[in-house]
Amino acid sequence: GDGTVVNLLVQVRPRPVASNLIVAGPVLAAAAEKNLVQLRFQAGKAGRYNAFIVPSYYTYKVNAGDAQYLTIMEILPHNGGCRIVNEPMKEGTVEVVLRNCSLKLDPSGFDVYSAFVYVEDEIGNLGQVSQPVLLNFGAAQEE
Repeated sequence: GDGTVVNLLVQVRPRPVASNLIVAGPVLAAAAEKNLVQLRFQAGKAGRYNAFIVPSYYTYKVNAGDAQYLTIMEILPHNGGCRIVNEPMKEGTVEVVLRNCSLKLDPSGFDVYSAFVYVEDEIGNLGQVSQPVLLNFGAAQEE
């Protein structure tokens, strides 16, 4: 060679920057009940959020894209309650109330659930999904 360095341009696709971030939480605001799950979180800025619950065995598959459009078959329950979709949020702490969940929280049972929050900006660019919040620890017993 003549000593010149050949620059090989390698296209590295940068990871898309999330349009909004969860800066605190989510945490349980109260012990989970069969038909009522209350969460609290804080996003980096105003925007929109989703909240939903899946069986805990499924949590490793939940990514931001699935959380954005709720394209997750395992979201509970299948009748459409117990979720929040495209809810506007202001800056600061957000109180989430999920109703009609029909959870089986019997302490002797094997049903374990995790709640997730997903946040994005005000125009719907892909954002961030939270860590799972396990609902069965400190869970209220079923009636």
